[in-house]
Formats: sequence, C-alpha cells, structure tokens
Amino acid sequence: MESDYKMGLFTRENERTKLMQERDALQKEDQSLQTKATKINNAIQMAETEAMLEGTKTAESKVSKFKKGLQQTQKEQQELTKKAEKIGEKLGALNAEKNKEELEEIANSDIDSYREFKIANELEKKLDYFVRYELPEIAPASNSAEGYKPKGLLYKAGVEAGYFSPTDPAEKPLKELWETKKVQADKEALKKVEQVMEQLRKITE
Repeated sequence: MESDYKMGLFTRENERTKLMQERDALQKEDQSLQTKATKINNAIQMAETEAMLEGTKTAESKVSKFKKGLQQTQKEQQELTKKAEKIGEKLGALNAEKNKEELEEIANSDIDSYREFKIANELEKKLDYFVRYELPEIAPASNSAEGYKPKGLLYKAGVEAGYFSPTDPAEKPLKELWETKKVQADKEALKKVEQVMEQLRKITE
C-alpha cells in the first residue's frame, strides 16, 4: 500500500550524496583503467610476437616496457578497489542510519495518529460513563432500553406490548396525557443537556 506520508530530509544527506558522487567517479576511473589494461595486454601480445619474429633487443624492450605499464595499471586498479571498498562501507553505514531515521520518523507519525485515536476513544468512553453514572439526573444507572415508553400508563390501559392504539377511545385520554407531559419532558431534558454541554465546552476554552 502506498502511503501519503512524506519523509523529511536525512540529516546526513549531504555527506551521503558526496560519497555517492565519489563512488560514481571511482567507477568511471575503474572503467578507464580496465580499458587501458586491455589495450596494454593487446600491445604486449603484439610486442611479444614482434620479439619472437625479430629477436631484437628493441622488440624485447617493448615487451618489458608494456609489462611494467600493465603492472602499474593493475596496481592503480587495486588501490582504486580499496578506496571503493572504504566508500562502500561508509555508504552502507549511512544508508543503515538513513533507514533507521526514516523508520523512526514514520513511527513517530504513526504514534501521533494513534495518540489522537486513543484520546478520542478514551474520551468517548469516559464521557459515556460520566453521562450514565455521574449525571443521574440525565441518564441514571438504572436507565433501560424501555425508558422511552410510558410503562405505567400502558399498564393502566391494558397494553402489554407496543404503544397506545390510535383508534381505541379508552386509551385516548392516557395517550394525550402522556404526549402532553412528554413534550414538556423533552424540553426540560434538552435544556439540561445543553447546560451540561456548555459546562463541558468551558473545559476546552
């Protein structure tokens, strides 16, 4: 999954970039020395053939000269390899440090998101507990899922399940009594809830 998260700049990025440039330069130099060594090898073969055919000191001198040149080139290649290995070790250490720094940064971003989630989650639970058990006048602990029904009046009307019948004249007075009181109770409840919310809002000011 691709993340929208954007990494910050590695604290030692300039040093890492410089080492990569040095590594690239050494690779080019090494390619140049390889090409040079190949040409010298070809020259040695030609000089050895010439020396074999002519048998002169001049021809033999060429062979000796080219071989010394090859040895020097090989020595330069060895020194170059050592330099490249040292740079490779430094780059490896920096890349490991960069990776560690990136993981730390990502983890910090993740933990920030988690902290926000945790606060919201815990606050929701605390507020729910507060409303249910510390504000009994709003939502007492004994509150049940049937609290919205006029259980006493329904019992008096002989209604065992459901609600008042809209067509039964015997239930009509009880239904009207309930609905009149319910309108007033709704207003009182909403007023009380708003008072509590005002107090809660003051906490965040």
